Amino acid sequence: MHWQSQPNAIYQVQYVSDLSGLVDNGVGWQTLVNNYPSQGTNTLWLDTGDCLQTPPVNHPKFDEARFYQVVCLGTNPAMPFGPPPQQQIQGGVTNQPSVFIPQAPACATRFGARMQQGGWKEGFNYPGAQVTLNNLRSAALGGNEIFGNVTVGFFIGHGFFGTQPDYNSFANQSLETYITSDNPNDGRTPWLRLSEFGFGGSLRYMGLLACWMLTDPNFGSMNNAGVLPIPSSLHLLCGCSSLAVLTEDLGELWANNMCGKPGFLGGGVLIPETVAQAWTRAGRQSYSHLGPEFSGMQIYFRVAGWSSAMNDTLANANDPTSGNITYFDTLVHF
Repeated sequence: MHWQSQPNAIYQVQYVSDLSGLVDNGVGWQTLVNNYPSQGTNTLWLDTGDCLQTPPVNHPKFDEARFYQVVCLGTNPAMPFGPPPQQQIQGGVTNQPSVFIPQAPACATRFGARMQQGGWKEGFNYPGAQVTLNNLRSAALGGNEIFGNVTVGFFIGHGFFGTQPDYNSFANQSLETYITSDNPNDGRTPWLRLSEFGFGGSLRYMGLLACWMLTDPNFGSMNNAGVLPIPSSLHLLCGCSSLAVLTEDLGELWANNMCGKPGFLGGGVLIPETVAQAWTRAGRQSYSHLGPEFSGMQIYFRVAGWSSAMNDTLANANDPTSGNITYFDTLVHF
């Protein structure tokens, strides 16, 4: 939804599922989003529900109807122009390093081991505390761009989305998404924009397991601003357009689905799937084992990239890429 807004204002989005209840039963509007910053004279917002509220708010497609009203709460104390809007990274604490994800080392190791079993050579496997944001940053921005040295990459971390345009020159006033760092050396500004990632060089396929990284409207905003990090050399960027859950076997399942498996390894023959199908099926496979505390949590995986690459397998890539940047979403858990 979108509405005409006042620059430098903050809003609250409220909802009800039944308007008659406002009159007949005295049921009031419920808050869905609080302190949402204006994006100028026209503000966009996408309702994907909120599984963190008590009780959780479902995705609107599961309600028969949903009605909204937008309330202006006042003036945003943040300046509308200037430095990157750190304070507007949704859910993030920008001046502290992120919380360590205990399942991450096992997930990365199992991904690497399964890829090696499929005949691939591991380029690196760095724990989060050993990786600086400059290791991930594009070489064009002075970074080391370590993923540019491999063909298939897999990153695990915490993701957040911005709710105001980012005014750094290379963000081009787009709505960005961000990852945070576990490395104490990145403590002053421990976050990196998606547009800063270095996904060039030899990299063809990138898995980005972090919440919200490819969410809307941020994804579309970065694409329209020309800062989405999908150069012609990168075929596909596989990520999440919602909250996500890290499970130890997700990386291994992605590798397993991409590489396939001969019958002599046991469990029957597994035909290699397309990189895109392998990503979404890995999510469904892994999340099928989540406990009842995750019931109702809607997780969407998104695959974005060049239209010519959507049917790529590891053994048969459409190279060079052509067409347009496109994407599709898959609900992998609900």
